[in-house]
Amino acid sequence: MQGGDIDLNYLEQWQNIVDLIARITKVRSAAITRLIPPERIEVFKVSKNPDNFLKEGLQVILAEHYCEEVINKKNKVLVKNACKSKRWSQAPEISKGLISYLGYPLFLPDGKIFGTICIHDDKENSYSSDIEELLLQFKKIVETHFFMIKQATELKEKINEIKTLQGIIPICAHCKKIRNDQGYWQQVESYIKEHSDADFSHGICPDCADKLYPGLLKKNK
Repeated sequence: MQGGDIDLNYLEQWQNIVDLIARITKVRSAAITRLIPPERIEVFKVSKNPDNFLKEGLQVILAEHYCEEVINKKNKVLVKNACKSKRWSQAPEISKGLISYLGYPLFLPDGKIFGTICIHDDKENSYSSDIEELLLQFKKIVETHFFMIKQATELKEKINEIKTLQGIIPICAHCKKIRNDQGYWQQVESYIKEHSDADFSHGICPDCADKLYPGLLKKNK
């Protein structure tokens, strides 16, 4: 799912979500990130609190970042204090003062990873169960939005697939063939089948039967 595929209304809602998370949890940063295969991750939406150095659109190479662990594990990751952790002692975020982290994976409807919803702080933080639940609920909201975006995209595709006949159709006054968009003349049956879901079954009307098989209808009466 590309950024251009996402309606502005959802983008605004996601911005409100990360801003609200940052205010409630009182952390340095709240963000929605997006995985850009094969090896980059992008800050897709980020809280606008003044002390947040992360900026929307920032991309980094996957190199032991907290969010990378979320993506690899496809599960929640909690880092209380990276400076006290052997596992996280080389995390790039430490150089920016972001030593604690809580993040959840964001899944697309097809099960693939979109990215993460996460928070960073510049102090040791165990993140309470209430904060975990808050982040989890917003994760579910964003994933519901993904599903709605998918449904809207599929609906548009189906509408585009429905071919309708409209406007002025050029038709031969004698043989009744129709001129298509490429300038070729087609049998009316072929043209209609290509531009609609209609199909044809062939019979013969009484007038034509009388012309082609004179007296046949009278004999059958």
